[in-house]
Parts: sequence; structure tokens; C-alpha cells
Amino acid sequence: MSPINPSITGDAGFVLLDTESSISFDVVNTGKIDFNIESLSIPDVNSVFSIVTPLDNHLLAPGDSVTVEIRLNPAEEKIYTDTLEIHSSSSNAPVKSVSLRGVGIAGTIIPEGTVRGDWTKAESPYTVTGDIEIAKARTLNIEPGVVVKFAGHFKFTIGYRATLTALGTEKENIVFTATDTDEGWFGLRFINSSDEDKLEYCTIEYAKKPRSSGGGGYENIMGGAILCCGSWDAEPGYIVPSSPTIDHCLIANNHAEYGGGIMLTDDSEAAVTNNRIVDNSADIGGAAMYIVYGGGTIANNIVVHNNAGIIGGGIMTWFGWPSIINNTIVHNRPSGLHLEMTPLYPWDPDYGRPVLNNIIWQNEIFMADDFPKEEYDIRFNNIQGGWDGDGNIEVDPLFADPENRDYHLKSEARHWDQVRKSWVIDEETSPCIDAGDPDSPVGDEPAFHGDRINMGAFGGTPEASKSLEISGHIVN
Repeated sequence: MSPINPSITGDAGFVLLDTESSISFDVVNTGKIDFNIESLSIPDVNSVFSIVTPLDNHLLAPGDSVTVEIRLNPAEEKIYTDTLEIHSSSSNAPVKSVSLRGVGIAGTIIPEGTVRGDWTKAESPYTVTGDIEIAKARTLNIEPGVVVKFAGHFKFTIGYRATLTALGTEKENIVFTATDTDEGWFGLRFINSSDEDKLEYCTIEYAKKPRSSGGGGYENIMGGAILCCGSWDAEPGYIVPSSPTIDHCLIANNHAEYGGGIMLTDDSEAAVTNNRIVDNSADIGGAAMYIVYGGGTIANNIVVHNNAGIIGGGIMTWFGWPSIINNTIVHNRPSGLHLEMTPLYPWDPDYGRPVLNNIIWQNEIFMADDFPKEEYDIRFNNIQGGWDGDGNIEVDPLFADPENRDYHLKSEARHWDQVRKSWVIDEETSPCIDAGDPDSPVGDEPAFHGDRINMGAFGGTPEASKSLEISGHIVN
């Protein structure tokens, strides 16, 4: 019984819930003698695939064929796989297996091609069924509360003179995710897209770059969740830095060769602020973030529990020039901050890139030995393992509840409880309070703040832990 045409895999495609789709293929007798198709079966009794054309001792003479039809009726949003077994009297293939596949989807379907306009919460979820790109000179606006699901390993590209504005809120995040979290999707790709793109209060998860570029270059293997780059191959034919604003986002469970969470390159200078970059991975380096020939502001981020295969589990720079300020960088492997040389010279006004007011704990700074240490201005940080420099300390930061990933600082004058959404009093006070650079602005820290910024991700923000002493007076 050979072959089964058109193939030995039947794909029902993308099927809306509460509807059905069918797969049809021909079984052909290409031999020289008759044989019977004794039966068709799907061994899984709970399968959402069913046999529309049961066959019972169906005789096939040489050259004859019969059409088999299989139905898929999906019950939930997921990728379904199963097997159809064809039992026959054929001596060379008494049981032939056909792989079955289909994807249950819901909501508004976004097919392959260009997108623009407004994606609204009322029409959510949006299910993407092919590679998409925002049309040139157009904007895609995404409302708070929208869920965007990628029903396969598809790309979302924001290119030249195209703009993505995805502005969620604290209570209603915008979610970019995958229908099948094991398969994942291809992530957001800002390529020659300038600096007008904005991601605020978004969740970007389960983007996974493959381990082979497939001939597509680094764009296909680096920058898992968010890739910011330029390209000679894309319009307009020369490199345009891509520098979006990425603020108050959750970037989690993404993967790439480099830059599992975010990658900045080709002179891109994104503003990466107030984000939680957690549980990302990289085959080689920069599991949370990889900055190569790029810069930008990396400030007030929680960068925790990211893992790289070889180097730079947290933030990794190589010929980059970022400002790394007021981040909490904890429990990344193999290091929290991996610093390589910059492209700057001592007479450059940007020489000595700031690494200020960070808490780097349960992981260390790694700095290569083959360039001057003055290329980075590493001061007023709490660094496990210690580091020379003004204001650097090495002491337990006294996080509020690190086991549950609450990295606010304990304070006898109150810290913000992210679960209760209220201020609570502690029995001890973190040494990282009022320990940042005296020249850094206090920003939005609440009273009482001691007129000096806190170290860590909440320093300078409304959730900064309060100071115990103000001008010599005890705060009750």
C-alpha cells in the first residue's frame, strides 16, 4: 500500500472552535496484486479527530484508489496531533500510519500579510495564522486588554515607516503569546523602524527563535521576544536604528541564541524601563538582554531568573554603550551583568557608561580583562562579590519576599506590598535605601525619601521604600 497521496501527514489547518474542518487524501494501490483495506482507526478514543469515511474490507485492485476523509472538531485553543491507522492485507505495509494535525483557534483571525488600524478589546482575542507586518506608513494601535495569540511559529515585523502603538494599562495588559507554548512564536521584530514605536503594560511571552537561521541571518536566531535592529536588506536599503519605548512590560519565558528577552543592535537605542524581564533563556548569551553595537537606557527593571548556556544570564553588552541604572538583577546564570568593551574612546563625552544604583545579588558582574575598566562608571551599586568604586557596597539587600519574587526593599518606615497594594511596616530596613548616587534625582519617590535615591528597580519611583530618618527625625 504505497504511496498515500498527497503525503503521510494530514493537516486540517486552523479551525475555529465549535466548527469543523476535514482532511481528505487518497490511498492508492501501486502494486501488482489486489489487497483489502480492512479498517481505519484512530487509537485515541478521546480524539477530536473522527473518521468520516469508514472502510471495511474495501478491495483495491492495482491502480485503484479510495478517498479517506477525516474530520477535526476542536474543543479548545491548542495544536492537536493524532494518528490515523490504515489496516490492510498488504504484505509490505499491513498497518500504515498517517499523522494528523490541526489548530483550534478563537476570536478574530489575522491571516498572513500586512496589518494596520485598530485592534480592540471587543474583537479580542486576535489569532495570527501567518507571518504579519505592519503596512508601510501605517500604524497599528492595540487597545488595553487585547490578547494576541500566534497559532504557529509566525513573525510580527514592524518595518520602515511603520508604527506599533501597544498601550495597555496596569489593570489591563496587552498580551502577546502563543497558542502552543511549547512551539512558541517568532517574536516582535523592529527592523528599520525608527523610534516611534511604544510598548507599555504589555506581556510578551513564549517567543522562541529556532536554533538555526535557515539562511535568514541573525534576525532569525537572536532577540527572542523583542529584536531591535537595522537591515541593509530591508527597505529603505540602508540601516535605520530601531529604538522603541518598552515600559512596564512583562517579558517572560522567551528564548533565542542570543538575547532571549530583548536584543538591541545596529545603533538601536531603546528605552527599556520599569519592566520585569524574567525566566528567559539563551543558548549562548544575554538571556534577559543582549546589547551589541547598540545603546539605550536600561533603567528600573527587575531582571531575575534568566539563564544562558555559556555567558551573560542577565544583561550582556558587547561593543554596546547602554546606561544601566537602578535595576534589580538577581539570580541570573551564569552572571547577572556581563560587560565587554564599548566602541567609545576616552575623549568621547559618553566614555564611562553609567552602571549606577543597581542591586546585583545572587549573581555577579563579569567584566572582560582586555579593555580599560574606566569604559564603565560602576558606582553606588550593591554587588555580591564586591566591586571597587565610589559608593559600591556588598550587603544583603533585604528584599521583602524574594521567594515570591517581591524585590521591594524592607523598611521600618514602610515598603510597598505588591500583593496587598498597600504600605506595610517591617522589623528591619534595607541598607540599599537612600544609598544611591547623591547626584541622581530622587524622582517620584514618596515622602519620606531622605533626599537621596534608593538602589534597585524601585528607586526613583512611587513604589520606593520609605526612609526611616528624615533630617534627624524618626518617621512613625
